[in-house]
Amino acid sequence: MAGFLLLLCSVLHAPFSDAVAADLGVHGQVFPVAEPDMLEMIMAKLRQMEAEGKITEMQEGLKSRTAAYAVRPPAVPGIGTAVQARSWLHDPAVVLNRDLQDQDGNVFQKSGRRINPLDYINLSQQMLFINGDDEKQVAWAKRTENALGGRAKIILVRGAVADHSRREGKPYYFDQGGKLTERFGIRNVPALIRQEGRYLRIEEVPQ
Repeated sequence: MAGFLLLLCSVLHAPFSDAVAADLGVHGQVFPVAEPDMLEMIMAKLRQMEAEGKITEMQEGLKSRTAAYAVRPPAVPGIGTAVQARSWLHDPAVVLNRDLQDQDGNVFQKSGRRINPLDYINLSQQMLFINGDDEKQVAWAKRTENALGGRAKIILVRGAVADHSRREGKPYYFDQGGKLTERFGIRNVPALIRQEGRYLRIEEVPQ
């Protein structure tokens, strides 16, 4: 029944454009609207789907897809395996496109100002990007993390992130939608990101 109400609410909250009406009088003979009530048609269709078990089937399918997504999210497209060492610096500074205000409306950073977050905080952990289906890369990430005394965050671009977290007893992460690899220009893994002064050093490390 929850699915029935959800679909019904979606219909009832569909956007309508505003219009300005003017009384132009009656021109010609007026006939009653013969089309069946659209809302009643939709409700009848939903009742039929519910009676046939299709709504429950849709809900179960959604649950299964959500669970599968949590275990193994879609792989980040366009990421290959590193075969040549590559290293570069990334400037994390951003230019504000609006004023920043506190809760009282006082502006503490003006629009147009260039801000580097590394002037205020340090990157406490290195970020290690790997293909979780590649055992060589998984082993590299574990060795590197151990060498750093555990101060590393392992981020998958492919693989069953939930399985890795459960097996290792600690959180593994996933680059959802490739946001991080795109931002930092990473095209091959394994790769790591570490702080180097006011910049981030990014390296692709062949195994």
